[in-house]
Amino acid sequence: MRKSRHSFNAVERRRESSRDALREDFVQAVQAKTHTKGGMIDLRQQPWWTPADRAELDAFAYELVDAVHTHRDSGCELCAAGYPSCPVVRAAITRVVEWRDPRVLLSRAAWLRARQDRLDEAVSEARR
Repeated sequence: MRKSRHSFNAVERRRESSRDALREDFVQAVQAKTHTKGGMIDLRQQPWWTPADRAELDAFAYELVDAVHTHRDSGCELCAAGYPSCPVVRAAITRVVEWRDPRVLLSRAAWLRARQDRLDEAVSEARR
């Protein structure tokens, strides 16, 4: 009995570490590159991509990876056959990307607005 419980715990630890690795890979992929009109950018290098933005994306990635694992464990034939992602998984990933794209625009706009407000205030002070 002990041996089987130990085996079960070992399997669960491997499973959790694979989820953690998948979460990290997903977050890295989604934050590393995003499309803009000028091409691809690395969000991690942008001054307007804040720790709060990163944390929100981390939360989405955590939930997404858990949902994907649950979906695959439920017996999806396409996932079991080794397809990169079935329509259900693709739809879940699309939802995260659909959140990220407007979030990028909102964060950048807020950062630029704050920057412009500080500049306007400095100009007003200089004119006084």
